[in-house]
Amino acid sequence: MQENTCPLFSKELEKHMVEVSNGQRPNIGNFCTYCFHPFQQINELNEINCEHCNTTIHDSDFINMVPEPIFKMLKETRKIERHYVISFAFFGIFLSLLSGFLMVLNISFLYKNEIFGTIILFTYLLISGRLLANYFGGFLGDQMGYNKARQKLNERWQEWTKIN
Repeated sequence: MQENTCPLFSKELEKHMVEVSNGQRPNIGNFCTYCFHPFQQINELNEINCEHCNTTIHDSDFINMVPEPIFKMLKETRKIERHYVISFAFFGIFLSLLSGFLMVLNISFLYKNEIFGTIILFTYLLISGRLLANYFGGFLGDQMGYNKARQKLNERWQEWTKIN
């Protein structure tokens, strides 16, 4: 896997960008020129050390808004993560359905006693569907989606730094 060379999205920056996207805040503030980490208040010193990327920034080097391509990178990252999580969760539900129906069809007692078999199948689907969707979507899909999204974000960040 590629080394993580992208300093984007500190928690504060992500919170700022989400609030801007939701219309709860304007895209105005003081941001690090390298990682766009927001600063609440600028000291009157000549330089400040960014707490997110550890870059020394002079007081004239701040930018006052996050560029639109950075917003697009966040949206793309979240879209990739969401796609993986949802896909793997549905795979877990599919496995639950498949194994539940195979269980009822292969156990003759459940197959012959339709009411009891239906109750067992319903209970099994409730429990296993939740567990398998949580495992596949919430664990495997989350990890794979995060890694894939971070890889794509690193690529986009390298392109951004070459252009700017």
